[in-house]
Amino acid sequence: METSDIRAEFPFFRKVKSECGQPIVYFDNAATSLKPKCVVDKVSQYYLETSANVHRGVHQLSESATREFEGTRTEIQSLLGANHAEEIVLTSGATHGLNLVALGWARQHLKSGDEILLTEMEHHANIVPWHLLQREKDIQLRFVPVQKDGTLDLSRLESLVSRNTRLASFVMTSNVLGTINPTREIISRLKAINPGIHIVLDGAQAAAHEKLDVCELGCSALTLSAHKMCGPTGVGALYLRQDFRDEFSPVMGGGDMINKVTLEGSTFAPFPSILEPGTPNIAGVIGFGEAIRFLKRVGFSTVQKQEQKLLEKTSQMLAEIKGLRLVGHNTHKSPVFSFEIEGAHSHDVATVLDKYGIAVRSGHHCAQPLMKALGVVSTARASLNFYNSEEEVDRFAEALIKTRELVQ
Repeated sequence: METSDIRAEFPFFRKVKSECGQPIVYFDNAATSLKPKCVVDKVSQYYLETSANVHRGVHQLSESATREFEGTRTEIQSLLGANHAEEIVLTSGATHGLNLVALGWARQHLKSGDEILLTEMEHHANIVPWHLLQREKDIQLRFVPVQKDGTLDLSRLESLVSRNTRLASFVMTSNVLGTINPTREIISRLKAINPGIHIVLDGAQAAAHEKLDVCELGCSALTLSAHKMCGPTGVGALYLRQDFRDEFSPVMGGGDMINKVTLEGSTFAPFPSILEPGTPNIAGVIGFGEAIRFLKRVGFSTVQKQEQKLLEKTSQMLAEIKGLRLVGHNTHKSPVFSFEIEGAHSHDVATVLDKYGIAVRSGHHCAQPLMKALGVVSTARASLNFYNSEEEVDRFAEALIKTRELVQ
């Protein structure tokens, strides 16, 4: 698909205007992606034509909703290359998935003196759950440091891992810098030291941009969010390899995760139901399935080709703007750019850019330890996606030059 064909799938580009009267340049994709019409239509269709609960009815509407709901699980299985649909737990997003690992596995299996390996690059969603667990258990957290160019200092990796390291969890692609970590190399080196270590991957920023294969990666778990993948908000998935999954305990109780309940006690349903209590986000899950089908139609080769063009053009453009400093810039990355303008706060930069119709994010991006490691308090962040255009990059450059003149 050509860029113009892809953009035609998104009503946003035709309908949304900025205060200055021009179409908005949406460069906040690392926060959430835009949604194609087919996804919005699929969600609306469920509410308008079905609107029934799943798994609990024998009437045709419930059975129809259940087929589409479970069809999404199968789509995710195929997308990730998992062996079984039962290895896919439907969640509210990547944060939910990481918390399930902490509460459903680590709380039950970690003991005093055990270690968890993380990185300084992590989103708060992959740090805070482990801090909470530390309040309950005498476990140690170790962190792979980040270098000034925004890459992990992997020369320290072996020294941070021991036989007591039960789990390692890290982000595949940084939401702040766009850094694409060498996931396969890291997993290989970790398992060479400790073959029994469990690897949990945060794939929230990677799943929409590259074809993932969990079996080839050899991870125990991988979590992702639909809204980063042209899908609805409030839905995601957690892949749990069968041997790892079988060590999980239920985290929440309620309907649909039980086998039998008496006044004396409860027994539980098999996976994945045991981790999916209550009425789920049915419309969101169905919309997620449609988003995956959309990404497959576009094709990951098209996604990567377009994003590489945007990466190269934007990198060159930012390098030519005086007074602008890229934070953690390296070459092996997605088109995500954190930057500072000399003498200006990131919020002021984002506010002025908004007046020119450019939507970027500012702040610490839910990654305060990374900000500290890089010696900054906050940055402005432009994050591009495959449906963005080179013309939008030109508008961004023009707006940045005007913004620099105003804020310095």
